Amino acid sequence: MIDFGYLFWQAVHFFHLDPERLLALPLRLFWSMTRHADRLRAAEDLRHLQVATMAAVSAQGGKEAAEASNNLHAALMEQMGTVIRHRERATPKEDILRIIQQLG
Repeated sequence: MIDFGYLFWQAVHFFHLDPERLLALPLRLFWSMTRHADRLRAAEDLRHLQVATMAAVSAQGGKEAAEASNNLHAALMEQMGTVIRHRERATPKEDILRIIQQLG
């Protein structure tokens, strides 16, 4: 038996959706959202656990704590990835040289 009411309000709460908007979603999307809500919450809880553990280790101080903190920071930055990548603009001189190289 499926408690649709619980799943519905869980999705409203977790995904911050208006109930009417949730009702307007395709049924497959609703079921996908409800299946993934617990997984997403677990990933967030694991992240909080990592940060809390790192805070406890860092409070003890020492070289190992600093290294562990740097490793966590690097791992989180890698997971976050590049949000916006700006293309460097070339100067007109660099543009001309690049065109000459392409033609040559």
